[in-house]
Order: sequence, then structure tokens, then C-alpha cells
Amino acid sequence: MGTLAEQEMKIKKERLLSGRKESAKKGNFIGGTISFGYKVNENNEIVEDPETAPIVKEIFTRYATENISLHQLARSLREKNYKTAKGGEWGMARIFTILSCEHYIGKSTELGTKYP
Repeated sequence: MGTLAEQEMKIKKERLLSGRKESAKKGNFIGGTISFGYKVNENNEIVEDPETAPIVKEIFTRYATENISLHQLARSLREKNYKTAKGGEWGMARIFTILSCEHYIGKSTELGTKYP
């Protein structure tokens, strides 16, 4: 009897994982931390956050087009009173994390699978 229950549990687990991967592939939120500049809408989709996405765009634009250091960029964001996701002040490490995050170039890794 234990073997039958174990087999059923294995099948349920595989179906659940398959469903979560399919949901992630479609861009739906399946849990975890959402990258700064995004939010989850009423349809459980990850979409740009109109309040914070401009900050992310400014970080990328200024870093790519100006001869600016992470330190200078962090200071500039603090001077504009922009806050991080947790309400803190901007620092070089947080900006570096954003600049090196694959989510911002359209890639996502969910449940061990990379999605373009």
C-alpha cells in the first residue's frame, strides 16, 4: 500500500512542478521576490510598476550613456529622494545588483529553468 501512495505523490509532484513551470513560462508570478521596477497585477502577471520602473530605466540609461560611477549614480538617486524596494537609500551594491540582473534584459530563471 505504501508503494501506491508514494507513486501517487510522485505523480502529483510532477504535475505541480509542470504547472508551475508552464505558468512561469507565460510570465505569471509563481512566488518569490519580484525585481525592483515590477509588480504583480490582478491577473497574477508580472508587469512594470509605473512608480519604480522609471528609476530602473534611469539607472540603465545613465550608466550606459554617461561617464558616471556607481557611487555617483547612487548619490544622485539619494539626492532625488528615490527609495529602494524596502524603503532604504540607494548604494553602489544595490545599483550593481540591478545592472547585473538578467530579468532586466528579458531573461528569467524559475524552478531551475531559464526562460527568454
